[in-house]
Amino acid sequence: MRRLIKGALAVAIALGTLEAHAQTADLILYNAKVFTAEPGQPLQQALAIAGDKVLKVGSDQEVRALADAHSRQVDLGGKLLMPGFIDSHSHAIFGGLELIAASMEDEQVGLDELAQRLREARDNGKARVGDILVLNGMHSSYWSQAEGLAKIFNAGEWAQVPIVLIGSDHHTAWANAAMLRRARLDAALVRSLPATEQQNIGHAKDFTPSGFVVDSGFDRIAAAMPAADQQTLDRAGLAAVRYNNSLGITAWMDPAANGSPGQALFDIKPTEHTVGVLPVYRDLAQQGQLSAHVAALLVVNPKSRPADLAVIDKVRQQFQGIPNLSLPGIKVFADGVLEYPAQSAALLENYSNLHKPGELLLDPRHFGELVSAAD
Repeated sequence: MRRLIKGALAVAIALGTLEAHAQTADLILYNAKVFTAEPGQPLQQALAIAGDKVLKVGSDQEVRALADAHSRQVDLGGKLLMPGFIDSHSHAIFGGLELIAASMEDEQVGLDELAQRLREARDNGKARVGDILVLNGMHSSYWSQAEGLAKIFNAGEWAQVPIVLIGSDHHTAWANAAMLRRARLDAALVRSLPATEQQNIGHAKDFTPSGFVVDSGFDRIAAAMPAADQQTLDRAGLAAVRYNNSLGITAWMDPAANGSPGQALFDIKPTEHTVGVLPVYRDLAQQGQLSAHVAALLVVNPKSRPADLAVIDKVRQQFQGIPNLSLPGIKVFADGVLEYPAQSAALLENYSNLHKPGELLLDPRHFGELVSAAD
């Protein structure tokens, strides 16, 4: 019996070895420094790929032995090869819109220079969103200069032109008087709002808005801006994929994929037609341009109940089977952000300067029901 078992094992090992040798690589990358991320393992020389799987990592000699006449072999000239980075929180399509639009990219310049930058972006078309001028990527230091911004952008050539300056955090913005009028954001409206919402709209003692807005206040401005058309969104999506890939990012989680740029994400009330940027990922995949793995989450309203998940599932069903796209979960906004001057995150104690604790968006009495139903 022992001889039979030993004989069977020997045959199995021999067949396994023959099968391994019979498998050839479609792609071989050699003369490289291959970082495997295995603890204690030194850099390797080469890597072989068959289909969409890594076949072998090892020395040039070992790996190139898996080549046949059809294998593509690439000499990396000693360059580093490593696994792709995964971004765990990326509004990629929104970022793509900034890549193809006007942005300060967090640069700080004087207000006169800022006006010149906006003038140039107006003239080359990059800042134009319909008849509104939009400048993205604003450093938060500008929000303490609301008075100076108003002096420049509420007068002269800008007086009748709606202008929105959007913070690089996408939680804050400043709008000039023409844009405030477009959004119907005035003293009467601010006065009528609950205190928690009033604090998200910068205003004087008589409730006249200063132009600075945070989160729900920003949402009121964004709602008055024209939505990007599908062609523009697809162009932004391609720019986002190419930019991420250029940095070695090969996968990301999109935490609000059923939200559209400019939409009040905090207050989405989903329907089966609330598909946000999911069509962008679908279009890119159909064109063979989605060279990244995307895990797309769907936002539900913080006050949602379990029955609302059936609506979300109707959205999910529309985007099944798309290469490189999965829809594995939901996102619920709990609150805003800690950073000054937004300070919209909900705290257990008051902010020392605001004497208020921030706003909790979800309803603690029913949130557990939603989590259990989602699970």
